[in-house]
Amino acid sequence: MIWFKLFAVVSGAAYAFCQILLDYIWHDKRTRLHKRARTIIQAVVCLSLLVTAWTVWRDDQSQAEMKHQMASLLKDLGQARQEAKDRDEALRKKNEELLAKSDTIIQKTETIADLRRELAQASRESRGQVTGGASFCYGNMSFAKGSDKTMLVLIHKGKYPLYNLQISMRDVERLEKLFALGNRATEQLKAELLKATDIGDLPANKVRLLGDLDLRGSDRKTYSVQIEARNGSFYQPIRLRKVDGEWKVATQVMIGNRKEPAYKRIDEGFPLNSRGEVDW
Repeated sequence: MIWFKLFAVVSGAAYAFCQILLDYIWHDKRTRLHKRARTIIQAVVCLSLLVTAWTVWRDDQSQAEMKHQMASLLKDLGQARQEAKDRDEALRKKNEELLAKSDTIIQKTETIADLRRELAQASRESRGQVTGGASFCYGNMSFAKGSDKTMLVLIHKGKYPLYNLQISMRDVERLEKLFALGNRATEQLKAELLKATDIGDLPANKVRLLGDLDLRGSDRKTYSVQIEARNGSFYQPIRLRKVDGEWKVATQVMIGNRKEPAYKRIDEGFPLNSRGEVDW
């Protein structure tokens, strides 16, 4: 397109130059040759004007088309930008919804976990109320100063009641004597081993009187206590030693297969072995 514009400019300048040259050369402007030459020059100028007009029109058309294309491109870019913005906004809202749902799920999960813990606790409570849970009981005694008599009481320990209590309290020294008698004391030994006392139920944190113990004429006594309940069995050895006229007590309660006692009592001054321990 630039060549057409240059042609129009050059042809215009050439027309002016040729017209001046023609007027200068031909003094007689009436001759046929002069008229023909001038006609040719004018035709060339007209052609140049037409080319210039077409070039200008074509250039305007090209610029208008380019502007239209640019406007269309800018419009497309604007639409693409708006679509990208809309997509970003939709993604942001989606992320917010997902975060909200995630928070809701976390809260519901925590709620479910809390409900499970509450259900487990309620189940333990219910089972404890029915079976006795981790509660246990033990025999205890307290001697008045200088006295050989005492009351044996059963003390409850724990949160839940104990059910169907049965206690077997065996005098170990008496059993040893019966064992020494052999066949002559078989029936007595059998009776001692099978002897048991039904206590029934023991409410939580309550005490039940079992009876009196009279230890006159002795300075040591050993008892083996076996307690059966709905929630398991408890074994309690009781060691009684008379030291300087006063009875000292050592006892502990073992539950099931536990290695450590659930309850232990060792009075100050109770005789210990060479290792500083009670001979259970």
